[in-house]
Amino acid sequence: MSQQPTFFQSTGYRRAPISKEWLEDALKLRAGVMTMKANNAEFRRAIRGLNTLFKGLKEKTGQDRLHQFVRSLEALILPETGKTKKRFTHRCQTFARAGSDTQSLLQEAFDMRSNTEHLHEWDKAVQNHPANQREDVCWQRTRQIERLACHAYSRVLSNTALHKHFRTDATIADFWKLSDDQRGLLWGDPLDIALEPLVQDRVAL
Repeated sequence: MSQQPTFFQSTGYRRAPISKEWLEDALKLRAGVMTMKANNAEFRRAIRGLNTLFKGLKEKTGQDRLHQFVRSLEALILPETGKTKKRFTHRCQTFARAGSDTQSLLQEAFDMRSNTEHLHEWDKAVQNHPANQREDVCWQRTRQIERLACHAYSRVLSNTALHKHFRTDATIADFWKLSDDQRGLLWGDPLDIALEPLVQDRVAL
């Protein structure tokens, strides 16, 4: 017997039914995790990132959730020191549909993550939005980055062809040296995180 961890939902989330397909996907993801953990010398960065994603899912507050979700994606994009925001904004558009709207929300999400690091209020990065929407926008960014992180790790865990690209820091670096088109072909269909709606009443659906 063991105590099951408690996970929380981001405010404004939409309920999804548990289906046979959903359960089958869960088994594939579990198999992917076991494959990575079978060799402690490899996948160390990916596993740390996955653990960070789970930390985010256990956080209650939106600010702490988004902070961990962004960090989990940083594990996969391997940004160089001093270029984290630039690399985060560009490289996450391999996982997410590329576009000016996606770039803008990724930049805001990263700034929110940085503000958390420096103990600022989480809405500091969204002051360009109307005052009565800023809290809602912060939750929208949280849900968008949560979806993106879950999508990215699900793809890495379930697609065995991608495993070799995330084995070590060296293979991850080589993956990001490929052209955008080459990476896109390897990754497959990206997620359109811009479709995540703004929920203005902030009631969990």
